Amino acid sequence: MSVYHLVFLALLGGAFWETWRQKAPKWLCYGLFGLLTVMLCLRYGQGSDYFSYGHIYYELPTNLFAAFGAKEIHGEWGWKLLCLLGRWANMPYPAFVLVLSLAMMGLYWRFLTRFCRRPLLSLLLGWHTLYLTYFFGILRQGLAIALFLGVLLDCLQKRRYVAYALGCLVCASFHSSALVLLVLPLLRELPWKDTHLLLLCALAWAGGLALAPGAFHGILERFLPQAVTNYLSAEQVSLGAIGERVVTFGVILLVWRQADRTDPKNRLLFGVVAAGFAVYGGLLWMPLVASRTGYLLKVAEIALLGNLLPRKGWQKWALFGFCAALAGGMYLKNLGSYLVHAQYFEWVTVWNYPYVPLFRREAIRAYLIPPYDYLP
Repeated sequence: MSVYHLVFLALLGGAFWETWRQKAPKWLCYGLFGLLTVMLCLRYGQGSDYFSYGHIYYELPTNLFAAFGAKEIHGEWGWKLLCLLGRWANMPYPAFVLVLSLAMMGLYWRFLTRFCRRPLLSLLLGWHTLYLTYFFGILRQGLAIALFLGVLLDCLQKRRYVAYALGCLVCASFHSSALVLLVLPLLRELPWKDTHLLLLCALAWAGGLALAPGAFHGILERFLPQAVTNYLSAEQVSLGAIGERVVTFGVILLVWRQADRTDPKNRLLFGVVAAGFAVYGGLLWMPLVASRTGYLLKVAEIALLGNLLPRKGWQKWALFGFCAALAGGMYLKNLGSYLVHAQYFEWVTVWNYPYVPLFRREAIRAYLIPPYDYLP
């Protein structure tokens, strides 16, 4: 059995205990979060883009101006600057990843302690995509998401909009999709009602579905840079992804009707999640962009679902059951996609998906199909 399955079961058990007893003991929260931190920091070769970012790290010129002028090397200027700092400090790529992992988990902990009333349930909901996909592999956007959760949400809640805008630009210097975060102060200040948000979502989805067949791709390719147009045909629209978002947002709406809608943190989180649903629907004609951009906002649901969990009654266990099923289903689905994207041998399956620690990095050769990217 994969180590990942054991960790998932531990998170599921912790979330169940937290739901049953209303609050989990601190030692359990610290222990599970510490385990996730160690696994993230000491991984090797895990994640869809681990080796791709490694090659960017080593191929980037160490001269500042040459690095920023290297258009053939993918990455925004903030990410290149981070790589240069690591190179100037003579850090090997695994050490660079370790430092970034510590930073992301520190920001994640700050978010859990400030916005999540049920941190273990939030850890369970964040396990399959935030942690295993973005923190493990998509490092640029993972760092941007961590900064949004750990710093910018707090600025947004306290209406520190100058600091928030500057933080958004910093996030966008790692991954340009973070520019979408600049719209959130409008939602914070405008006297919107739930019906207004739902109307916005409906209009965005109607427009996105109308454009989804791709009739405008040829026109857009004439005016947009290649770095953007590469995403236009990168993927087909996934009915499974659409279904997951529609069902999850529908469940949130059902629970939201019965919740205390005057709570300022929950109201902020609900607005962010609704904005993410609208952004995803409006960008359905660019599925990969829709997924990456929409998740920057959708990620707030890992706190919102836990916060909205009723304190008693069958509704509490119904919502917990939905969260557990969502986490388990998405976890297995994502593991399957990792196997395809990283080109593992056929004998490697979802059941025995390996965890390779940094101190046993040579073991990665036993799992990946050669030729593959191997970094020192």
